[in-house]
Amino acid sequence: MFSIFKQKKHKKLRERADNWLRLAEKIYHFRRDQMSDGELRELKETSVVLHRALREKGEVDWGKVRMASEQLENVLKQVGGSFYPQTFWAENAEMFLVASIVALAIRTFFLQPFKIPTNSMYPTYNGVTHEVITSGNNQGYGTKIFRFLASGAVRREVVAQDSGELIIPLAGRSERLVGQRVPGRKWLVFPTTNVRYSLIVGDEPVHFKVPADFNPTDLYKETFFPEEQGDWPEIVERFNQEGRIRYEGRYGWFLKTGKTFQAGEQVMAFDILTGDALFVDRLSYHFVRPDVGEAIVFKTKNIPATNDDKYYIKRLVGAPGDELQVKAPKLYRNGALITGAEAFEKNAALEGNYSGYSYKRLTSRHYLNHPEATVTIPENKFFAMGDNSPHSSDSRYWGFVPKEEMVGKALFIYYPFTLRWGLAR
Repeated sequence: MFSIFKQKKHKKLRERADNWLRLAEKIYHFRRDQMSDGELRELKETSVVLHRALREKGEVDWGKVRMASEQLENVLKQVGGSFYPQTFWAENAEMFLVASIVALAIRTFFLQPFKIPTNSMYPTYNGVTHEVITSGNNQGYGTKIFRFLASGAVRREVVAQDSGELIIPLAGRSERLVGQRVPGRKWLVFPTTNVRYSLIVGDEPVHFKVPADFNPTDLYKETFFPEEQGDWPEIVERFNQEGRIRYEGRYGWFLKTGKTFQAGEQVMAFDILTGDALFVDRLSYHFVRPDVGEAIVFKTKNIPATNDDKYYIKRLVGAPGDELQVKAPKLYRNGALITGAEAFEKNAALEGNYSGYSYKRLTSRHYLNHPEATVTIPENKFFAMGDNSPHSSDSRYWGFVPKEEMVGKALFIYYPFTLRWGLAR
């Protein structure tokens, strides 16, 4: 046991001595033009003594190693300048610099983190979504902390300030809501932009803020109109025909919900869930052509019709020379049902939350806007569509994706820690 202890002690002493020798060599090369002849000579001599002591054998020589290490350390303190004695930052500056360069190189050439901004690829990938909290499902503080860490869930609660009917402000006789962009914080720290929406109960408005990428229309439908059929635009259109959308000077346009609340009563409660964060493979497309079925990330700067300069993620459905056609709910490529991704099969079968390829919102589409319409992909262009076809702004609206705008394919979902965590599909 004593022998093992001595071996560990000697090993530690040798490691320390090796460290002083490496540092002495570094100081010699970086500071020799700033040192006097005497300092240079003393640095060399003490280094030689320590190096010789390390080469000698025998139990008695460890004392020489210890003494030579102490002598060299004293010299280093005198001539080391900023190299010795070292602060934490000076000691680790090179490590931080190298780590930063490596991280930047990985992000630029290999893996780029990407946050799903919208729900155009739902349910394969999630943008910012919500979960309604019912009155019987109130959660404790510990549960809220766990959900925040695991899925980025942030609670929002809206309480009536007055008694009366709930009305929802609208931008005219349309399904669009009235919101105001305001500054906010992401993860309670980082500056971001939120949107503040209002509901009115009685004569008093109540406000809540959500991320700019979140549209609360589905939240309203689930909370206030769970029995209504169709999506939000269809519901609003039906209510408009029923005369439930009205205009008053103090409120503007609004939708009468027919639901009443008392002052102090909870109008709604929900969690905002962060969108999927994934890594994008930036390397492969430099060597191989993208395959139909892959979830691709591309830049929109040189796609004029997007009127945007962002990164988008969509499903690649057409390569140069392909002919596409939609026969709801199915998508056809070169006359055959499209293959290459699980999402194609699930959309065609209307499986689960996959809603199929459709012709909804026809007015602003340039391509595939009726059952007989086809489109042929030109050279060096690609056609991209969202898995959530009825709610996806994609190539049907703004056209083709140039080859040079391709960034890479979705590789791995690393957050949040849900069933989708893992290899991207």
